[in-house]
Amino acid sequence: MVVEWRIYRDEGGPVNLESEVEPKESPVEGGSGAGVGGRQEDTSSPLRGGGYQDICTILKPDPGNDPRIRELKQLGLNPCWIEIAETVGYEDFLKIWRILDRKNLHTGGRENSRITIPLFSRLVRQQRNQVLRTMAAEGATLQELIACSVNQFGMSITWRSVYRILMK
Repeated sequence: MVVEWRIYRDEGGPVNLESEVEPKESPVEGGSGAGVGGRQEDTSSPLRGGGYQDICTILKPDPGNDPRIRELKQLGLNPCWIEIAETVGYEDFLKIWRILDRKNLHTGGRENSRITIPLFSRLVRQQRNQVLRTMAAEGATLQELIACSVNQFGMSITWRSVYRILMK
């Protein structure tokens, strides 16, 4: 689009600006010559820099080849801790380690102090029990509760166990 400005002065009056627009032919059939967003008329690249790079990658080292994980192995850490570091990533593992180390300081700093972690199945059981209580409150039958435990949680359960869960 070309804009031509003309400046003229009325006798004794203020300066007036007048523009005259001459649209160019549109590169898109039926459109205006201005273009929208990235579809501007001038598509030439700048002479120096300023364009997008062809690639954009973030370095994420393979946990098996990560030198930081190898360093943890050289420390003689238990293979379980190495697997945790590979799973959550080195930085997050160090955060977890620092938290556990701080908790160790509160136990008198004894080397043999332990932080116990319950079995994962305990969490699954707790979630199952909550689901069974909710279903029972909504009027589910005993057979539906037992089927839910087996199908959704992979845990077989007796009617007596269901009764104990619902009585808590």
